[in-house]
Amino acid sequence: MKTIVNKLLVLTFFSVALWGCKKDETLTTIANAKAPVLSSSATTLVLTEANKANAAVTLSWTAADYGFKSAVKYTIQIAKAGTNFAAPKDVEIDAAKFTLAYTVADLNTLLNIAGYPYAVSTNVEFRVKAVVNTAIAPVYSNVTTMAITPYEIIIVYPTWYVAGTHQADPIVGGVKVKGFYSNPTGDFGWNPATGQQIMSLFDNKVYRGYVNFPDAVNEFKFVPVPSWSGDLGGTNTGVDAGGVNTGTVGGGNNAKVLGAGYYLVEFDDNTKTYKASPRAWGVIGDATPTGWDSDTDLVYNPVTGTLELTLALIGGKGLKFRPNNDWKDLDLGDGNADGVLDRLGNNNIPVAVSGNYKIVMDLRNFGKLKYTLTKL
Repeated sequence: MKTIVNKLLVLTFFSVALWGCKKDETLTTIANAKAPVLSSSATTLVLTEANKANAAVTLSWTAADYGFKSAVKYTIQIAKAGTNFAAPKDVEIDAAKFTLAYTVADLNTLLNIAGYPYAVSTNVEFRVKAVVNTAIAPVYSNVTTMAITPYEIIIVYPTWYVAGTHQADPIVGGVKVKGFYSNPTGDFGWNPATGQQIMSLFDNKVYRGYVNFPDAVNEFKFVPVPSWSGDLGGTNTGVDAGGVNTGTVGGGNNAKVLGAGYYLVEFDDNTKTYKASPRAWGVIGDATPTGWDSDTDLVYNPVTGTLELTLALIGGKGLKFRPNNDWKDLDLGDGNADGVLDRLGNNNIPVAVSGNYKIVMDLRNFGKLKYTLTKL
């Protein structure tokens, strides 16, 4: 009889707890659930490297109340203001904890990795997500907004390596030489330690980077460390009219890119797919011989791993970099005049004095695309 009574009590408890609930697709919504209330110790922050060890902000919230005792899992969600938390950065919180404190360095690193511009004030929104059960819809706190100015740091991004036939020693001036990505132990390529790095700038398991594939057929693997461990092959599933290669990742075959050229490579570890899109970079602008009407293409240098060009430039004018002779893809300039390519407004790169220049575009580190203009 005792066992029967206990079961009845449990059934009665859940009947009362879920009374007044409604179904929201596959999740149950508890109509009288009380969401957490979030508060912040600051509304405006200017982060500086000199104060990186200092406390920056503390977030505090009240417990969610579902009308019955429960173990609630809390997550702080962070997003750029105006995005409606479409793709937030989630920070999971330890059980029974109702505060989250950031130092200047920790908050700055989070914002840098999430792609927030440095030296610019950006409105950042925070909210608390409370989950009691995977079958019950989460409840969300109020949104608190902070105007935060991060500073630039050197970020070590999550990285994979691209190792394959493209690392074979290149021929320069009719002579075989060691390239920037060559295998130091032989002329056969296939060396993760010196392979091109592709990076997940937003820590979302989507990795991107530039790779020069010199042959009509290029075979390679994705490797999570700079040695042969955990490597993944793949299968090329097609090439479209624009030369974009697509494929799946996994299995015993080598992945392939068909067609020689300089490519933006993307590996999505969530969907286990890859894509390689041709990128022929050039310079354009009234500082160049052809003005804003057409590009002058840069050439890949296998010894340095950079794109280069020597060109007569006009002083008092400006230029930009763009791929594939097209504005719609991704034109780059330098709005901060710091040698790092960006998409800021009014970011034409000025040329002070007329003359011949060596132009170098360094895309080896996808997290920090750089360039130099050197007067000869």
